[in-house]
Amino acid sequence: MFCCWALQEIMERGMGMAPNITRAASLHSQSRTESNPMKHYRMNKMLTKSLDIDGRFRIQTRGTIYFIKAIHQLVLFIVSICVFASSPEWFTDHFIHLRADTTFYAPYMHVSASLLGYYAWEVTANRYGRLAWSVLVHHWITAAISAAILLGRFSPFATWYGFTLVSMCFPVFIVLGFRAQFSNKYPNFTRRGFTFSFYYWIAILVLNLSGQVFIIFNSLLYHYNESIHIGFIAIMVVCIFAWLYDDLQLLKALRSFSTHEYEDADILNSENRSLSRNLGGRTLFAMSVLHDVEETGTSAHAHNKTTTTTLSPPKTHNYNVTITAYAPTSGAAEQGYDNEHEEAQLEKRESLSNDDVHEIHKELQMDNPGTLQPSASTSSPDVTDDDAPDVGLNSPTDEAATLAKFDNVNLQDLKDVAELQKDDDRIE
Repeated sequence: MFCCWALQEIMERGMGMAPNITRAASLHSQSRTESNPMKHYRMNKMLTKSLDIDGRFRIQTRGTIYFIKAIHQLVLFIVSICVFASSPEWFTDHFIHLRADTTFYAPYMHVSASLLGYYAWEVTANRYGRLAWSVLVHHWITAAISAAILLGRFSPFATWYGFTLVSMCFPVFIVLGFRAQFSNKYPNFTRRGFTFSFYYWIAILVLNLSGQVFIIFNSLLYHYNESIHIGFIAIMVVCIFAWLYDDLQLLKALRSFSTHEYEDADILNSENRSLSRNLGGRTLFAMSVLHDVEETGTSAHAHNKTTTTTLSPPKTHNYNVTITAYAPTSGAAEQGYDNEHEEAQLEKRESLSNDDVHEIHKELQMDNPGTLQPSASTSSPDVTDDDAPDVGLNSPTDEAATLAKFDNVNLQDLKDVAELQKDDDRIE
């Protein structure tokens, strides 16, 4: 952990690899001047991470973390090759004969301790970025198994995974660090590097899975419940699938990175690099005080600013209301007809057509000559109250007798006429 912290300070302070810090609004303003603003903005946003909760500032992805990780993996790979070459019996006892006492081999314990320390450092060093849950689970499982090995737990599964997908993948993280730091200067080289990393990662994934399957079948067929309990095998299978999920996510990312247009990565330009990383403590404190004063003054001015609100006139709605005036005749006025009743009476009489009214008037005149006088306005489309026929139905017996005579007339219309006549009798 001390070596990792020292390398980070040397790279960022002495080698000019300090991350650039910019405002989120600056990314938007710079993208507006480009021919394809959305593509330019996405490219620069992918190379940065949010620095504060509000998202006003963004910080460049730390390429130094990837470079330090690649150096650590390269050292582990060299140490592993030296151990396998100098102690081939340890290799056969550990992976083939599955002897539990191989766990206490000193170089093997040192490698496990370095893995535990490195993943603890990486999680804390990447403090400006939010790690994905798959990455966190991957690091937690790796650190937990490393700690278990230090406590004497025999796990050839974790050893093979550490050799293949930890120590052998240093070329991939070199390319990731190059992307975060220098991809805008060498875009074609960066894309080719990710194409190589994609196929290289597939190769070591196949190598890792092949070794895991061999160890599982070797333990179940030839060393069943000896140094490796069947329950521990089940636990390691779950861990292998969790590792595999994160490795597949990295594989998808490598495929995507090989198609990006790094020519638009203006965030990586050296002239845009923040100088705050190289300033002393007093200067940084003074800058923070000035920033706080500026923010306080802006908020106070906004609070005391008088705002004038212009009220819009109320909306008016025009309604077209048609009022039908009812003018009763002189005879109806003398009899005290009610307007509301007359409207109901006329509304019910509208169900009869002119031909029906004429036919009813004719038939009633034939039954009771002299009772009804034919009106010239009977066939008129507009039938008034004076022109309406006076049906002489004063009892249910008369009504039934009259209705029986009209087979070609709508019975419901005749009933409506009878009801109107009864209402007229009540009003009189």
